[in-house]
Amino acid sequence: MQPKKITDAVRREIIGRAWDGETFAHIARDLGVPPYQVSTIAMRDGGFPTRAELIRLQGDAICAAYRESGSMAEVAKRFALSEQAISNTLHARGVRTRKARRQ
Repeated sequence: MQPKKITDAVRREIIGRAWDGETFAHIARDLGVPPYQVSTIAMRDGGFPTRAELIRLQGDAICAAYRESGSMAEVAKRFALSEQAISNTLHARGVRTRKARRQ
């Protein structure tokens, strides 16, 4: 099955909505386009940063949020990232983390 052709108007809408902060999954559901096509269009045609670049760009905010809350789970939820991505970012920036309590 061939992917359906995306019109220029839909491409512009995808790029605009991605830059407005909507998730690729939400845009895809709303427009009936596969999520991989939404991310490809946003990154290739719209200059939208990759996930790794976004995490790097948000590094200061991630560190500040962790210092404020002390919870990787809370920060991960706030930034829609995995706890591992938060941990990697904190470690790369030299932020000391507390050990998780065993239950």
